[in-house]
Amino acid sequence: CRCVNALVRLWGTERDPGSVMSPLDFAHIHSMLPMASQRLQPFLVYSTLEHGISSQTMYRQWTELEYCLRREQFNVPSVVVVQASTGEIFGGFATDIWKPTPKFFGRGDCFVFSCAPSFRAYRSSRRNQHYMFANEEGFGMGGGGDGPAFFVDSRLRHGISHRSETYDNECLLSPTKRSDRFSVYTVEVWALLRDPDKIVL
Repeated sequence: CRCVNALVRLWGTERDPGSVMSPLDFAHIHSMLPMASQRLQPFLVYSTLEHGISSQTMYRQWTELEYCLRREQFNVPSVVVVQASTGEIFGGFATDIWKPTPKFFGRGDCFVFSCAPSFRAYRSSRRNQHYMFANEEGFGMGGGGDGPAFFVDSRLRHGISHRSETYDNECLLSPTKRSDRFSVYTVEVWALLRDPDKIVL
């Protein structure tokens, strides 16, 4: 898998050809990360364009990453990016490793964002703890209110974005709608690591 230097490329000025987000989008996201996460470097742990279209494959990639890291880094935050077939780009900062579990997980530093047509971000409202969820049906972030801030099904083909209570967000596809369904064009998951040069998946 490909590692990209965070400060020079993804967090900086040069556009990475492997990402659907612009350098300005990454700069916005980087400025919102917890200080500890801002010092980490992004590693493309999963992409539908490189690894196939399945949430189970995404979970396996995370399992392999955990094995590679072992005791070097216990907590692995990430940035999830979804591009809809209609061009909208959105996602979230996740504090915990993505793995199937019957309960919500994650912490209050999680946030969701939308990049197009303009950058919008929504931090935790602290009204509930539905920060992240992942299971055999798919994965997403947020809950309560009208539903999840975003959800992508297990085949990574379709999803929906609601106004969630967790992040007090507008629909990530369109701020004028309470919810909207979408078809997925691509999904990227960037793990934030201390030393990604050591990782080979």
